[in-house]
Amino acid sequence: MLGRSMIAFTAVCLSAACTVADYKQPVADLHTAVVSSIDTVNALDARLTKARNAQWREQISTRQFLLSARDGTCADGTKGCSLQIDFRDGQDPRRFPATTLIPRASAGLVSLRTYVARLKEIAEADTTAKVTTSAEAALGSAHKIENAVGGKGLVASFTPPMTAAIRWFVGQYEDYVKYRALAKATQEAHDEIVELVKLASILGKAAAAYEDGAALEAFQEAQKAFDEAERGSDLTSGHVDAYVAAAQSYDVVLKATAASPLAAFEEAHRKLKKHLNREDATTLADALVSITEFVDKAKDFKGVVDSFEKANKKPREVISGNN
Repeated sequence: MLGRSMIAFTAVCLSAACTVADYKQPVADLHTAVVSSIDTVNALDARLTKARNAQWREQISTRQFLLSARDGTCADGTKGCSLQIDFRDGQDPRRFPATTLIPRASAGLVSLRTYVARLKEIAEADTTAKVTTSAEAALGSAHKIENAVGGKGLVASFTPPMTAAIRWFVGQYEDYVKYRALAKATQEAHDEIVELVKLASILGKAAAAYEDGAALEAFQEAQKAFDEAERGSDLTSGHVDAYVAAAQSYDVVLKATAASPLAAFEEAHRKLKKHLNREDATTLADALVSITEFVDKAKDFKGVVDSFEKANKKPREVISGNN
């Protein structure tokens, strides 16, 4: 009886377009945009970490901060040596030089990259065994994300549904296994992804604080030079170009606050998860729209960070971001 019920359910599901063919390209697009976004986040993190290290170096040299060996390191017989900053206001010591503004989020993003790669493998797999292997790997990556963000739950394993009872569906069965694998992986990983995006958002705040000030200063300097040249009757095309370029750069920076691709990924993942698990009336079309928006935001975000890199602005104060 159970086998017949499962077969009937599978037939209904497949007739309702529960085929992975519909998800193959969207999941591939999701993977490409996530990889691009993570690469861009890492580039921005490296840039801002460099700026913060420069700021801290100055504060150490003026004796605002103290620099010392980290506890348990650098002594004779130890296996490593590293330094830390001791703050005078009671903050916890920080390693110097810093390697990232977002240590926990950075670790989680490594696992997120693997997770979306495994979703892509599920959608593209040509055997049930490959689906199962990729699904287990996806759930393992979800567990690593959970560890990075401080979660305490256990991510479940994936078991192909009622293999013996419905294997006679052959290709349809494999499609159904893929579908259930995607549903299971997205269901198990989503809460951890929400927490990871929260941690990574600290970097966006640091970028806004750093870049807004630098771009505003550059714009004001270009505006002043333009006004002075105009009043002095020695205005040239170079003044015009510099003023326009500074305004365009400042415009990009002001819009950067809205460029939050990981938040867009969270929304796309949420809709895909809800559709796959039939949690509400969320349709595949709804998920596709969110994935497309995420892809666009990932491209915009990369453009913003590329503009930051080209600007070559001097280091300014940034937030600590020790998450």
